Amino acid sequence: MTPLITAPMRFLGLLAIALALASCQSPVTATYAGDDQIESFPQANFNRYYRIYVPERREPGPVAPLVLAFHGVGQNSKEMRASSGLDQAAEQYGFIVVYLQAAMGAWDVFGDLSELGLDEIGYVREVIDRVTARYVVDRHRIIAVGLSNGGVFSQRLGCVLSNRIVGFVSVAATMPHRLAEECQPDHRVSALYLVGTADTQFPIEGSNVLRSLDEAMDLWARVDGCDGRRERSAWPDLTADDTRVYWSRYKGCDGGTRVWLDSIVGGGHTWPDAAIPASPSWGPTSHDVSANAEIARFLDGLKQQ
Repeated sequence: MTPLITAPMRFLGLLAIALALASCQSPVTATYAGDDQIESFPQANFNRYYRIYVPERREPGPVAPLVLAFHGVGQNSKEMRASSGLDQAAEQYGFIVVYLQAAMGAWDVFGDLSELGLDEIGYVREVIDRVTARYVVDRHRIIAVGLSNGGVFSQRLGCVLSNRIVGFVSVAATMPHRLAEECQPDHRVSALYLVGTADTQFPIEGSNVLRSLDEAMDLWARVDGCDGRRERSAWPDLTADDTRVYWSRYKGCDGGTRVWLDSIVGGGHTWPDAAIPASPSWGPTSHDVSANAEIARFLDGLKQQ
């Protein structure tokens, strides 16, 4: 959603950004020209890439949120884009989506490869800086969204970049013990988990390396000052896909933060309602809930804490 091509509109777009920075508030409305391109920059021993997709909007409307999308192991940003259907969701719900690319095929969640010059957190900071400098973005609604290893990395960003993102969505990924032990966000961070109960990669009951899903939820509820109550219900059983989706929402969280869960009973290591079906070896994909619709619902009303 770049400001429209004419010079006056480009000037107005830059003015909107300047006013937003000066007032610490997002501009009220913006118009956007469609954009779809790959950009890159050097980082130590690596050339880092990311892809931006911006739906066109020629009539003034709310300033666009920014969704940072992180692929799983064995994927790349191109495959994440195709399988998730986030482009179509961006068109429908009016957000900008950026597909980020791990330098070595998987996200170095804990910085264990820093001796090679790999700095994944610095990469994300740089992408946010570049995108928000170029596009009129609602800086109070920047979230990280990831699948599997990308979901773990999105949680990591909630722990260490809470001054830049307001929340994360972790799809088919729970929280490693190490991440939970090191997690000390500077600001409140909203959290949404979409996890299948038949996911053998990230079992919801936890393991020797993973917190249970309830423990992960409780961690973010404490960060966000939630009062401990959880509202629970079920999404309608819309399809005969051998899954059933139950949702859970913490109540009374500070500042309008959200700690949400969609528990997909019978669901596998998959993106709910994916545009491209996952391999059967990853387990069932639920079509009773759309991950993209949940991302949009989660975004609605979020703000920097």
